[in-house]
Amino acid sequence: MKGSVTIATNKAISRTFDPSDPFGIFFKGPSFTPEPLQVGHVGSGVILSEDGLILTNSHVLRLVDPDFIKIVFYDGSTHFAELVGRHPDTDIALIKANTLPPGVVPVVFELSPMYLGEDVYAIGNPFNLGLTVTKGVVSAFGRSGLGVARFESFIQTDVAINPGSSGGALFNEQGRVVGINVAIFTKTVGYMGISFAIPAVTAVLVKDQILESLRGGSP
Repeated sequence: MKGSVTIATNKAISRTFDPSDPFGIFFKGPSFTPEPLQVGHVGSGVILSEDGLILTNSHVLRLVDPDFIKIVFYDGSTHFAELVGRHPDTDIALIKANTLPPGVVPVVFELSPMYLGEDVYAIGNPFNLGLTVTKGVVSAFGRSGLGVARFESFIQTDVAINPGSSGGALFNEQGRVVGINVAIFTKTVGYMGISFAIPAVTAVLVKDQILESLRGGSP
């Protein structure tokens, strides 16, 4: 679990006050200014390097220019991070923690082919309960048409993930990351036995492209 983190974003959305509203004027006064509305989102991520580079889903950071990105590490310590870059077409994003706790362990990706029925595990932060591990098997490959991202070729599993688990690791029995959990199929908002992950090969490729584009290379 030392390679997994919880990610929380927050943004203040300004609100306007209608001075022509007689009820508002009566209760608040004509010069009243509403407090900004705080909008937040919680997800998960994986640590890529000892200097604090973290990979997650782009939709975890869907708030435009979040006022802050808060990271909770395996030891419970809270640190802040900045957006490095993102690629919404594949739902991949990179952030970097400004400070780190001791003992951070980057994840290792498994890029070799998987097989149907292979045991896999997911780490995430479902419903903001804290880092949680669940187990399942690989059910299918190349799933698309889900409306999650422009480019979709997901691993399908029966691993239980729920809101807050997005961006967390899907890993094999050797502890290597084989995918990044991205979505579930549901008609009730909760888990219904079908979940999807971005293959590790795609995640690593997009991560490298984001970093290369920041160095001035081709995106």
